[in-house]
Amino acid sequence: LILALEWAAANTRTLHERDRLAVLVAVLVHDLGKGYTPPEHWPNHHGHEHGGLEPLDSCLARFPGLADNRTRSLARAVTELHLMIRHTDEHRPGTLASLYDQWFRSSSFPVELFALAVAADSGGRLGLSEEGHRIRKQIARAIGFIRCACEQVDVAALRDRHDSIDAFRAALHQARADAIGDARKRNRE
Repeated sequence: LILALEWAAANTRTLHERDRLAVLVAVLVHDLGKGYTPPEHWPNHHGHEHGGLEPLDSCLARFPGLADNRTRSLARAVTELHLMIRHTDEHRPGTLASLYDQWFRSSSFPVELFALAVAADSGGRLGLSEEGHRIRKQIARAIGFIRCACEQVDVAALRDRHDSIDAFRAALHQARADAIGDARKRNRE
């Protein structure tokens, strides 16, 4: 954790202080879920990402001046996604479409700050500083790819074809998943 924080501190020096603090807080709390792994599962910490959300919320509630809503949101995203987002090429298009809906659709999602915080988890390991830079670029590209593919979907046209909101949502999800799948195929060709 200390090495990850050092990497994050070194690589956020040029950021506005509010953004820098957001990244540092996200790095600080991203692995809280590991503390709740039953000893019989050690040294693995499967599921610590989602399991870390409740301790993260408790920690930030206990120190309310540490994080504003934006920082809290970034910390939650980093905690929940810091392992998954490194392997977007291994996930099905439907999974990526769900990530888009839940996290990346909003233009206010801080992609660069998120990428920096996740990269600190890798770059903060002894001898792997450059790996952090590679991960940061990879994550920013992956989110850009997901956004670009999903934004190709004509939402208004889909809405016009469906009477119920549930049918529309299902069709929209499928259309975004198809757009991601098609974009992947084009990239391979």
